[in-house]
Amino acid sequence: MPVVTQCGHYFCERCALQHYSGSSTCFVCSKPTNGIFNEVPKKFAQKQQKVQQEESEGNQGSDDGDDITTRVGASSIAVKNKRVDSDDSEENGILSKADREVFEEYQNKKKEVDRKKYASQTGWFIP
Repeated sequence: MPVVTQCGHYFCERCALQHYSGSSTCFVCSKPTNGIFNEVPKKFAQKQQKVQQEESEGNQGSDDGDDITTRVGASSIAVKNKRVDSDDSEENGILSKADREVFEEYQNKKKEVDRKKYASQTGWFIP
């Protein structure tokens, strides 16, 4: 089940709790979470369930992949939905290759937004 922190970052519940057991700050921005992880809106959860259901019905064998757009905060990220076979990706809270790519793309988009915001507020450009 996906959860969202007070600072607006999304994680799987298990990953968020596992990180919280070692640190009380957000994994992305290092702001204090105070142990508060809210469930994501039902609409998002329903979309996630639908994707999982389609995968379990046999769509995961396709090499072509399906385009999926995931809305995260104010950013929209389109990725190829490719199944990554990894025995330990779910059990140990390790990100699959596809999840890692989405996370890295999200981080890059966030950095770009932060640069633009800083430049618009201060007039200084960050290369």
